[in-house]
Amino acid sequence: MVDWKELGKKTFDVTKNVTEKSVDSFQEWKDDPKRIAKVEKKKATKKARKEIEKAEKRKSKTKDTYHSDSKKTNSTILIKHAGKTEISLTDKAITIKKTGGLDIHKGTNIIPFSRITSIQLRPATNFYAGYIHFSIPGSYPPKNGLTDAAADVNSVLFSKKYNGQMEELKSIVEKIILKDELED
Repeated sequence: MVDWKELGKKTFDVTKNVTEKSVDSFQEWKDDPKRIAKVEKKKATKKARKEIEKAEKRKSKTKDTYHSDSKKTNSTILIKHAGKTEISLTDKAITIKKTGGLDIHKGTNIIPFSRITSIQLRPATNFYAGYIHFSIPGSYPPKNGLTDAAADVNSVLFSKKYNGQMEELKSIVEKIILKDELED
């Protein structure tokens, strides 16, 4: 006859031994320096990839950094609002390149710094777009706000996330204009 009590005890002992061996082998595997180094390398690689992606996103928004204290500026600001607009600064001019949106808004407009008489900036809010307008002789500043600015080739509409960049752009262009006036 089968001694069920003895069989149960043997089964329990075998299960206990297998479990202990599994735990021990898992602990050895877990503490293995080669495995730990491999895992850490994967984590570091993943973190580096994320940082590279973030840097590329920042770079696509502003291709080159511009310096507020320098007359020599070569930079581009990319604005995605109602299409895509690129504002580029060079040593002599500001270039507004509009693509997307309506057909009347497409094209490139180059404004020499020597022709800019004033800059009008209206910051964007949560409810309304902002705009920056570069006045030149013979042009009129937007009187009806966004409506006029949207149709003006010397104006750029932007959303709230670009407020800081536009304020910095305005101050840079104003400094360049003032330096040009002082040199003349």
